[in-house]
Amino acid sequence: MYPGYQISAVYRTAVAATKSITAVRNSLILGLSIAGHLSFQRWSRLLLHTLFLA
Repeated sequence: MYPGYQISAVYRTAVAATKSITAVRNSLILGLSIAGHLSFQRWSRLLLHTLFLA
């Protein structure tokens, strides 16, 4: 193995790791935004119920 090949292998590994980290972060953000949207809907519905009942 010559150094250029090792560097490109390390670079490919780093790129793959960065892509997977970005994918995990994006899915986390998506899940959190969906959960936040659902809880926001639930809270707004609860707020409307309390306003109309009161």
